[in-house]
Amino acid sequence: MKWSGILTIILLTSFFFVSACEQPISKDATLYKGKALRIIVIGNMPVIREEQVRFKEMTFESLYNADLNSYDAVFIMPYYLSEAANIKNKKIYRQSKIPIFFIGTKASYLPFITFTESENELSYEDYVKRINDDENFVVGILYTEDYLQSWKFCYGNSIKNLSREADELRIYSDVFRVIESLEYMNTEVPVRDNFKIVTY
Repeated sequence: MKWSGILTIILLTSFFFVSACEQPISKDATLYKGKALRIIVIGNMPVIREEQVRFKEMTFESLYNADLNSYDAVFIMPYYLSEAANIKNKKIYRQSKIPIFFIGTKASYLPFITFTESENELSYEDYVKRINDDENFVVGILYTEDYLQSWKFCYGNSIKNLSREADELRIYSDVFRVIESLEYMNTEVPVRDNFKIVTY
């Protein structure tokens, strides 16, 4: 796919993301208090507040043979985002029945999805140079039979006196709520251009 086509996708999705991220966010956001979650993490385990969320550390190599259906999600931490953009790993995301979350990505979800089978792949670093997304801390994707479900979790710039570390704890809680909600998600939802976009 030509870069002009990719840029069009960025512009289309940005319309949804930017407007949502400008909404005020309550400083009193609560902890995730839902069911216990089991999450695969590639990289160092994140610092969270929830005791009912358990992490299982894996490498990409072990992920290939893992029974993903035994877990609720996959977290890929910042140090491994470049490797996460490899074509081989993209095939795992497309086949996965659980959501994949990219922590700290500055290139949205674009480096981690496949547009065509024979495209000239750009690296994660190439996408970062073009997008340089500093507004969002976490991006998630989940392929269904008909479309790509995508989430963005933005920093709460409207929350005064909230440190970046505290804001990231809030975002993780929001991510956990989304993961739990997928168990009850209605797959027959309206879509636009084969993308369903949700921003927190």
